[in-house]
Amino acid sequence: MNEPRRDPELDWIRSEWQSAHLPPSADAAVLAAYRRRFPAARQVRRLWLPLAAAAFVTLVAVALVRVRPAEPEYRPVAQPRIVVLSQGERP
Repeated sequence: MNEPRRDPELDWIRSEWQSAHLPPSADAAVLAAYRRRFPAARQVRRLWLPLAAAAFVTLVAVALVRVRPAEPEYRPVAQPRIVVLSQGERP
């Protein structure tokens, strides 16, 4: 395969480079600045999961009601009407 060539000068610069040491409070300051800039972002994140869960439960409930077969309609059986006909009579 085509292996990337290493640049010795870039490797030297990379080995000499040191990152700036920030105090631990820097993360807290950046997070506080973000929350001041975008205050609604946290609220949206907190509401997303419960709303998605409620929508899912509603969808499942509606699907179960639609899929379940309708109960048959039962009617009481009427007593049979017995008619005795003699010869030559019409009912």
